Amino acid sequence: MGLRISSTQSEDFKVISNIDPALLEQLLDKLRNISTPLVNQVELKRMFYRYLDKENGNILYKHILSISTLLRERSITVDEFFTSIDATLKKTGWISDELKKWEGIAKYLKDILQLDVICLVTKILDLTYDYTNLLEKTRVLTDIRPVFDEKKEQIVGSIITQTLRLHYYSEDASHNLSITLDEKDLNTLEKACSDAKEKAKQAKDLMIEKCGIQSFIVGDSYYDEPSD
Repeated sequence: MGLRISSTQSEDFKVISNIDPALLEQLLDKLRNISTPLVNQVELKRMFYRYLDKENGNILYKHILSISTLLRERSITVDEFFTSIDATLKKTGWISDELKKWEGIAKYLKDILQLDVICLVTKILDLTYDYTNLLEKTRVLTDIRPVFDEKKEQIVGSIITQTLRLHYYSEDASHNLSITLDEKDLNTLEKACSDAKEKAKQAKDLMIEKCGIQSFIVGDSYYDEPSD
């Protein structure tokens, strides 16, 4: 299996290889002893920040999830990944000392990648975004259209229109779609959004209270960045 990495990824891996192994050992020990199977993603990130500092913690967390996602998508083992990435690093010009540091850190990364908590967070994020189209942002644009008299000499009135603009991603590109709405459409959309939020809350509460399993609403605090 051949792997290509960008220059940015190569530099990030150098940062990771310079992390104090003792700090990684502490982080690993903490992650191993998490009692809940699905830890809140904010708390998980905060653990990386707490043990490594925010900059190094962010870089490591980002790449741990990225590698874990790759393993899941390609159905490859941790050892297969590191065999391939080691060969790639040698080809990209890493010097002997850099490679030795990477080899010393790699064993901790392998252990972290095989933890249930990391695998489950990866699965949650995979299921979250495994859709054909993903909404990027929405806007409702309000326009005023003048109404002229028959001779087109004077404006005698105006029409207020609303346009719902959807920006979304698909597998191949970014797209946008504009839909004109009248007042009834806006009211219907507002109610539909309110109902959807309530149904999501009820579904989450049911799964937690009746089934006894952790549940997250896509876009809730589970997906937030930890505060400083």
